[in-house]
Amino acid sequence: MVKLRRLRNAEAYVSPSIGSSEDLEVPAEPGEKQFDVSEVIEMFGFGKYQWKVVLVMGLMSFADSCEIWLSTIILKMLVCEWGLSTIEMALIPATVLFFYAIGSII
Repeated sequence: MVKLRRLRNAEAYVSPSIGSSEDLEVPAEPGEKQFDVSEVIEMFGFGKYQWKVVLVMGLMSFADSCEIWLSTIILKMLVCEWGLSTIEMALIPATVLFFYAIGSII
């Protein structure tokens, strides 16, 4: 669970913590109200921007899974067309996944 507290300039301070429930408390000044993430979402709402982000991320995930699915179909055709060995056949999807990993780092 992440606790939030309101700052003087109306920004939220996020304190992620791992461990017991005592570790989840954010040091607050006396009289300062602490907010839970669900309370913040209730306060600010889930608007058009958040729905756009969900839509874009969903479309990106769909495109990524379609690419991997199509590569398996194309791979079967390439094995017949080019006479690939099992090692060469395994290198094609491994190379794709390797460059996915490199791309996620960049």
